[in-house]
Amino acid sequence: AMALQLVIRGVVDAIGGAHHGVGAGDQVGQARQRFFLAAVVVHQADAEALPFRRGSFPVVILSEVLEHVPDPAQCIAEAARVLMPHGWLLGDVPTFFGKWGYRSLRGHKWHKNALTETRLRSMLGRQFNVETVSYRRGDWRSGYVLPQWMSFKCRKIQ
Repeated sequence: AMALQLVIRGVVDAIGGAHHGVGAGDQVGQARQRFFLAAVVVHQADAEALPFRRGSFPVVILSEVLEHVPDPAQCIAEAARVLMPHGWLLGDVPTFFGKWGYRSLRGHKWHKNALTETRLRSMLGRQFNVETVSYRRGDWRSGYVLPQWMSFKCRKIQ
């Protein structure tokens, strides 16, 4: 299964300045080189089976991840598992109707899912209180008038 994307698309531990990122394959080496001087520990792991203990992190960021994994609900469940009680899940996904949504599934090399707001809220709502789901447009110069991204902010139930 596809793993979480690079450092800011992975798991972040804001306590004590330590940051942990999870990536797949070549991304891990690239992230290690890019963040060599930063206080970042990069792990190669699967987003649906994270190598961290239950309750390890106060914040998990899933930025542009859920559209890439075979089972986004399992990825969200893993994020909930590694979060501390009342921890925050932050992230974003392409909108269903935007450039990288449903239309991209046929021709995109890595996209496996296109999520509607209803499906996203349903998956998140199993382990989280969904505080916000908001839409943002892409660059106005791209000519896309529909919102391209949904951002979400959730608090772990517990």
